[in-house]
Amino acid sequence: MPLPDRVRWNTILPACALGAITAFFVWFPITDTDIWWHLAAAREMLAQKRFLIADPFSFTPHNPLWINLHWLFQLVVYAVHAVAGVKGLIAFKCAVFAVSCIVINWAVPGKQNRIAGALIIALLMFEARYLVLERPVIITLILMALYLWYLERYSESNKLRWLATIVPLQIVWTNSQGLWAIGIAIAGIYWVGGVLPRYAAGRWLAPSAGERRLFGREFRDASLWFTAIGLSCFVNPYGWRGVLYPLRLFERIEPSLKNIYAYNVSENLPLAAMLPSDPRAVFVVVLAACVALALFWINRRRVRAPHLLLFAAFFCLATMAQRNILLFLFVAAPIIAYYLPDPRAGWRRIAAMVMGGAGALLLLLDIAGHARVMSIFPRHGDLSPFRHPVEAVEYLKNHPAPGRVFNTIRYGGYLSWELYPPYQVFIDGRLIIRTPRFFADFLATVDDPRNFSQVREKYGITQVLVQTAIFYRDARLAQALYADSTWRLVYADGACALFVLDSLAATPRLDFSDSAAVRNIVRQLRERRREDPAIREESLIYFGDFCAGIGEFDAAESVLRSVGTPASEKYLARCLLQNGKIDDAETAIRHSLLRARNDCSARLLLARILYAKKDYRHSLENVIFILMHQPFNEDARQLLSLMKPTR
Repeated sequence: MPLPDRVRWNTILPACALGAITAFFVWFPITDTDIWWHLAAAREMLAQKRFLIADPFSFTPHNPLWINLHWLFQLVVYAVHAVAGVKGLIAFKCAVFAVSCIVINWAVPGKQNRIAGALIIALLMFEARYLVLERPVIITLILMALYLWYLERYSESNKLRWLATIVPLQIVWTNSQGLWAIGIAIAGIYWVGGVLPRYAAGRWLAPSAGERRLFGREFRDASLWFTAIGLSCFVNPYGWRGVLYPLRLFERIEPSLKNIYAYNVSENLPLAAMLPSDPRAVFVVVLAACVALALFWINRRRVRAPHLLLFAAFFCLATMAQRNILLFLFVAAPIIAYYLPDPRAGWRRIAAMVMGGAGALLLLLDIAGHARVMSIFPRHGDLSPFRHPVEAVEYLKNHPAPGRVFNTIRYGGYLSWELYPPYQVFIDGRLIIRTPRFFADFLATVDDPRNFSQVREKYGITQVLVQTAIFYRDARLAQALYADSTWRLVYADGACALFVLDSLAATPRLDFSDSAAVRNIVRQLRERRREDPAIREESLIYFGDFCAGIGEFDAAESVLRSVGTPASEKYLARCLLQNGKIDDAETAIRHSLLRARNDCSARLLLARILYAKKDYRHSLENVIFILMHQPFNEDARQLLSLMKPTR
């Protein structure tokens, strides 16, 4: 691959620094469990020696044809995992992402702003780091960067060899992820960008050197190559069905209230709906958009059509779904850098130095913050704690029971990897193969456990594995099963809970009204996390919270009091409030606030406690404090609305 400029130390050094920093930002244990069904699919393809056309991993209704366009990515990560294990998967993600950031920084011409571009990319990628997962999206990022590289070179030189190189890349993209249509869109944007300057040049859009020559034969030849790029998407095992696959994905992120996937799948949440839960992400997207628009206006005489169209297209995608924020920031960063004023003249040099220094300081703070977070993760663990039901799966292996497993969505992929073929799953992250009706019924089951008996009878469910930490949608189902004598709780650690039909259970019931059973679980958790104090405390908090959720308040209180941290005191206060011990709850939460005065979640709990005591004035003071720090806090707004009739 030719370098865009003459290789110098001031080119290589920023590239190496950018690669190292961005790789560090995305170095964290595996948090997303979808990687496991990708690995399971690769293993099954190799076992059957053919492409998968039907879903073998689940027993519930699904589309008869599984369009598994991720097959190439799956085989690659399976090979990586076979050679280097889980740590190899993390390293592979980091390496591909680092190269993607380097390439995207070099993609847009203009070496005078390349250092600024590296800084902007690093800062924006820090904000999007937790969206960079062991998923096919890392293939999308590297291919997006290469597309922009080649298309920018084509726009400057008008040489068709740059377009010819994209055709095989599009074939790889089509067989690696359903987002391959982004490649067609980017190519189409550059084709349109070669036409628009004819009509808008001198007023708004400036053509590149190559675009000025895009007439006659050159235009015809370029159009043929762009057409070839579009047609290359038909090179996939599923033919025209694979070509239509991105349209089905697009329907799932359409941000309307009628779309059940938009508001019940966290990564599909529209940008506006993220304000209460993640205002920082919304702020970063809006800030990047405002900066880009301001630079477009300042440079309106030399704005290039492809850059303007790229920005508009990816900003629209970012507003539609959380998962697209990464793509928008990835594209916006080099565009922002390209239109920065030349820092080598006059006052601009001083301004560039000041802003560069501020950006470098912010980047150092980001590095320190990520290092602090990484220090909390388990020292010898490559799987993020509380997200993988490792011990529960071991129980299922050691104590198999007839019948089927009902599982939460986030556990489906891991179960397929560890338990297939003896076990099939109820559901996993491949919601694209599910109908909206089935997904709605699944949500109705976990939201209202009264519907579970019908599901049990319909599918022959004898075991239930639910998540009880981080994501709490399964909490009601866990509470109902614990209280139902026909089900037996056989494993629980705060992060997950495994129930087995009482007549089929091979081990005694876990009864947390028995203090001995509680002490045994606490001892096991302390032993399991003995080398990781922060994770040990968090696991105990989750276990205590689980006990409170199933109505064992005495057990919850004893566990949470044993931790003795501000976080545990918040959970303790909530437990006491649920148990009707309002005065004790107030004492606990005020003690927590002594060590974390500005903790808005603790303030909200105190406001609820004071509201329960009918101390509306002091409750209102705390709500106002929260809304001053978090204006979009939905829980505080709801509590405020309850106070209006009482004031």
